[in-house]
Amino acid sequence: MATAQSETELKTTSLRLILILTVLSLAGCQSSPVFYHRSPLRHVVVIDHQEISVLPQGDDRWEAYGGNPGKGLTATGSVTDRQIKAIEVVSLCKVVKFGYEPEQEKDKLLLQATVNCSLKN
Repeated sequence: MATAQSETELKTTSLRLILILTVLSLAGCQSSPVFYHRSPLRHVVVIDHQEISVLPQGDDRWEAYGGNPGKGLTATGSVTDRQIKAIEVVSLCKVVKFGYEPEQEKDKLLLQATVNCSLKN
C-alpha cells in the first residue's frame, strides 16, 4: 500500500514539474509581441521573397522579426538590411539606431530599431 501511494505522489510531483517547466518556457516566448504573430498592430513585409513581421513598440521604437531564409537557402543581401528596410517601409521613417539583444545576435531573428520620422525614408 505504501508503494502505490509513493508511486502516485511521484507521478503527481513529476506532472507538476512538467507543468511548471512548460509554463516557464512559454512565458519566455512572451518577451516580445512579435513572437505571437497575432497582434493587430503586426505588419508583414516581403523583401527578397522573405517574410518579415514588423511591430511598433512605441516612442519611435520598432521590432522586426524574420527575413532569414533558413538553412540550405540563399537570399540576396543581409537579414539585417531586410529587417531595416521592412521597418522603414511600415513606419515611413528612417531607422537611425538598431541592434540585436545578445541572445539574438547569432540568429538575427529579432531586430530592435529606433526611427526618426523627420528623416522620412
